[in-house]
Amino acid sequence: MRNWRVALDALSFRAPLHGLELPRWRQVLGDAHWLLDHYADRAARDGWTGGDLFGLLPEHDGWGGVADRLRSSRSLVMTADTARWRRLITDTPDQYSRGELPGIKPLWETR
Repeated sequence: MRNWRVALDALSFRAPLHGLELPRWRQVLGDAHWLLDHYADRAARDGWTGGDLFGLLPEHDGWGGVADRLRSSRSLVMTADTARWRRLITDTPDQYSRGELPGIKPLWETR
């Protein structure tokens, strides 16, 4: 968990990675920091990986781990196996299951 904080803190809100536009990069990074602050301790104890929480699929924006999918939603509820939230604009339910994308790398490893 400490490594996740160090890795996230090393990323700049002003220097987008993975071909993301600056506004989208800031959203993903903001969501990642929020997720880290509010859920990462418990998620790590439950076996969630850095990829599950902070993973990106560079060619598929919004289809990575939890932080990539949140899009600023703060209605997140996590269990040991599933993260559920409601999309901010449409209020439709969304979810991500732990281990859903085997091998997905955290955004700081997919440069």
